[in-house]
Amino acid sequence: MNQTELLSEALNEVSDEQIEEAVQYQKKRHRPWLRWGGLAACLAVAAAAALILRPAREPAPAGGDPAPGGTSLQAEEVPAPEAVQPAVQFEDPQQETETASDEPASPAYSSGIEWEEVSAEDYGGVYAEACLAYLTPEEIFAMDTVIFRGIPRNVRYFRVRIDGMDCWYRVFSVEVTACYRGDLQPGDIYNLLCDGPSTVSGLIDDLDTAGEAIFMPKIATPETGFSIHGSSDFFCYADLAELYLGEGIRFLFTEHDGRVDYARDVYDISAADGETVTLDDVAAYIESMIG
Repeated sequence: MNQTELLSEALNEVSDEQIEEAVQYQKKRHRPWLRWGGLAACLAVAAAAALILRPAREPAPAGGDPAPGGTSLQAEEVPAPEAVQPAVQFEDPQQETETASDEPASPAYSSGIEWEEVSAEDYGGVYAEACLAYLTPEEIFAMDTVIFRGIPRNVRYFRVRIDGMDCWYRVFSVEVTACYRGDLQPGDIYNLLCDGPSTVSGLIDDLDTAGEAIFMPKIATPETGFSIHGSSDFFCYADLAELYLGEGIRFLFTEHDGRVDYARDVYDISAADGETVTLDDVAAYIESMIG
């Protein structure tokens, strides 16, 4: 008997009820490979996405705090940021007052001259002129000057050699307490250049002991300075200070122990108490003159 005949005989031995039960059983069977196969497909997609979105940087060894991008960095592997200093720093007197210095400006405008800072003992003094051109108070206050009240904080001495001649200058560091004309603010500290070869020193000699004073200087620019007989050698005031006094008689009011010294032959200033002129009286007079 061949295999076909054997199969046919076996089927004949199976009842109709057994065949029906077998059919129903096949319908109830689960196919778990479909569920696990779908899950495997999802995992494959997720793995591919992870490879695509993975940052180029390899994660550091575990143990550090998570860093942006999902990598982990050890704390000691993060270098401390280095302070970056600007290549050039510019001085702005009004903005530098919180850490103001009495260092002179960097020499940039003078030509053909030499200078050095000297001690008070080596300071050579100034040349004095016996006469000054007559100017009325109105003419003086019409000049292009800043006018402020301040306290001298420090003084430095300089020898400037130009065309073989030594000229002597003092540079005062002055803290502004009030400003009557100009953009100076209380608390600002400015360098004030005084003296020179053709200056009457006058009240400048009293500045290093003055408790307070009122100043009427000009602003030093690259064009302001001193030369001899049209020589190409030129000393620029702006190389040592932001402000300068041409002379210290009519442009300066100093106070010592409640007494104010000034050019009384030029200014007619009334005392509020009828007796002693104070710096407050001088300030009121100046404000009335400049409007």
